[in-house]
Amino acid sequence: MKINKEIYSNKAVVKKYSAENFIFPQEVFLINKLEELATKDITFIDLGVGAGRTTNHFYKYCHKYIGIDYSETMIKECLNKFKDAKHCSFLCLDACNMDSIMDSSSDITLFSFNGIDYVNLNKRRKILKEIKRITKKGGTFLFSTHNSNSISSLLKLNLPKNPLKILSSLYKYFGIRFYNDLKSMSRKNHFIQIADGDSNNFNYRTAYINPIFQIKMLEEIGFKDIKVILNEIETTGDQEIIEKLNNPWLHFICKIEK
Repeated sequence: MKINKEIYSNKAVVKKYSAENFIFPQEVFLINKLEELATKDITFIDLGVGAGRTTNHFYKYCHKYIGIDYSETMIKECLNKFKDAKHCSFLCLDACNMDSIMDSSSDITLFSFNGIDYVNLNKRRKILKEIKRITKKGGTFLFSTHNSNSISSLLKLNLPKNPLKILSSLYKYFGIRFYNDLKSMSRKNHFIQIADGDSNNFNYRTAYINPIFQIKMLEEIGFKDIKVILNEIETTGDQEIIEKLNNPWLHFICKIEK
């Protein structure tokens, strides 16, 4: 966790992320929802905001937008980039403890880009409880997470057609074998932390979670109407379908039940 935070506080990393402005189809689903609610006074809390990749896409639909990240360097970048957006504020907070955010403050809470995957299982529960606390009853929560059903693909060597990318593929393939317990990766796990080499040079571990286990955790904490967003317009709450999904990432959307 400490190494992870140090990486995302590095100025070169912040500069790289600051240039990003893409959006996932599942996040477009949320934008469509915001467009429907644009006439209302929406408070939107954006956790793991980083250097503001999602800010450009969401803040225009909100009466109040709050971006939160545990990297002070990232928050400073956001404050500079969006200094003219008067209804935007940015706070340096750990998602495990957001005491400065009042109960039931947010209409819509987002934790994008698998930000929840860089803590252990106990802290994951703590984060979800904090999100439930700060989000209004009936409010919406959307987040993405790595899918444990996709782990088998990490153990396969699929060489790209582009010869310039072959070396990086080999590095990742052998790195996964060197830095991880392959027996543990080969088993069916509800929750496992893996050094997957995805843009982090194997410096920290990423959580992969079974989607049905994730749904049960959300239900126990007090979330309802839990669905997986498939694309810009489709969702499914059918657990038989969700259990079979092998996408590397899954985007969950749910409601808050107090």
